Amino acid sequence: MITRPGTERIVRWAFKLAQQRKGAPADGKRRVTCVDKANVFKSFAFFRQIFDEVAREFPRIQAEHGLH
Repeated sequence: MITRPGTERIVRWAFKLAQQRKGAPADGKRRVTCVDKANVFKSFAFFRQIFDEVAREFPRIQAEHGLH
């Protein structure tokens, strides 16, 4: 089950981890990529919405989306 508190916890953890790292080997950019099936499942659309909300709290970390 996807819940707001659980999703926020996971996404914040990912962004905080990105802050601690040096960035991607190819370009040095710090980023977090949300890979989901939002085009198929409504629950993943909810996950993506929360990801976008939390990402605004970390303006120095690039937020990306990738469909799978």
